[in-house]
Amino acid sequence: ADVPKDEVSVIFIKHENIIKTRNIFNTVNKYAKPTSAGDNIITSEEDGYAILSRRLIDVDGGVLRESVVNWRNNTLTDKSGHFTTIKIVYETIKLMLKGSKEDEYDFDPTTRPSDEILDRAYTYISKTWKLMMSEVKAYNFVVENRSDFVEKVKDARKSGSPNSLLFKPAAQQAFVQGILAACTPQAEDEDPELTIQDAFKKSNKIKWSMDEEIWKHVIIKPSGAIDGGAEGKNRMALLLSWLLLGNKMSDDKKLKVRKAFNEAHGVDIESSPDQELPLPNAVR
Repeated sequence: ADVPKDEVSVIFIKHENIIKTRNIFNTVNKYAKPTSAGDNIITSEEDGYAILSRRLIDVDGGVLRESVVNWRNNTLTDKSGHFTTIKIVYETIKLMLKGSKEDEYDFDPTTRPSDEILDRAYTYISKTWKLMMSEVKAYNFVVENRSDFVEKVKDARKSGSPNSLLFKPAAQQAFVQGILAACTPQAEDEDPELTIQDAFKKSNKIKWSMDEEIWKHVIIKPSGAIDGGAEGKNRMALLLSWLLLGNKMSDDKKLKVRKAFNEAHGVDIESSPDQELPLPNAVR
């Protein structure tokens, strides 16, 4: 009964430009009520990784169509008609820029980089994303303007599909992490064994079904669900780098893979070396 008598404060702010307005909106939202990671990526005008994420999905000059990205949730259900999530786009961009070893791309999320640095960073990450979409055969259809896209991506994500793992968000992040690891020099003052393009191409030789034994306990839980935690993603990235490099991998890096792979299967190779499981065969 007292509602009609309530007094409500209203503040009017003059719109000057989209960046200033978005900053105000983002700041008010962030402190009035905690916002989701996806909301922060959508609204932030300070976080360089967020700005680049939106540009990658921009209608003009972007790599991905807006309709293939889930902007609201960090996960995708089996019924989802999206390819990936805005959070995964963000995380892969972050991985790519950190892997470039360029100090100017090590962004502080609270300080907007200059437009010149953002342009250079976008050139780098868009080139890498385009390579992934063109060289990884399972992803070719994602950038095509297809009327049957939703049905096709749902089929691709089904656990028994030949490339189902590549359509799970957590695995997509681990995939990029593993590709970049395989393209890192194995020793100081040495060139990488693989270029990013070569690594993407070679990844087509790997079996990517969630039913494949090599992924079980690595990023697939005994229940058949994805292990989306940091450890699961790290194990998949390490195993992928081994599958791509094989014996070209340095001994110390191979040891990390051996430890992670065996720990995933309940074996400590230091205390029980006689129980060590061999790594899966690398692809040729």
